[in-house]
Amino acid sequence: MKIALVFLLIIALYIEAVFTSLPIVLMALLLVTVFTKDTFVFGLSFIFGLLIDIFLVRHIGQSSLFFICSVLLVFLYERKFETKSLPFIVGASVVLSSAYFFVYPSPHPFLQIIISSIVASANFLLFSVILGQKTAKHLI
Repeated sequence: MKIALVFLLIIALYIEAVFTSLPIVLMALLLVTVFTKDTFVFGLSFIFGLLIDIFLVRHIGQSSLFFICSVLLVFLYERKFETKSLPFIVGASVVLSSAYFFVYPSPHPFLQIIISSIVASANFLLFSVILGQKTAKHLI
């Protein structure tokens, strides 16, 4: 399962670095955090933050810090909320995307927040079915 989710991160890194300005890596890290609930996600967020900074020619470490703080917030709210649910994914993706576009300004942040939330929700439903996590209807 971890290998499939790391593969998701690699694809997200490529898509964000080459094609779009959406925070695809952030949404993928959110999904990896929710599905694994393991602390190795902090290392992944550091590594993929450095890589996205290098590919997008930003200050190195800035994205890593943001990704680590985002993963930490998801771990902190893990006890209070049911993190493996669609409403949590939608809410977390909206909040994290809003913070991302506050740190890295974009011309149309509202539209990008909506699109990234839809992408995160679709990927959550897809991976919940692929990884055999109950039925998608239960997760809604």
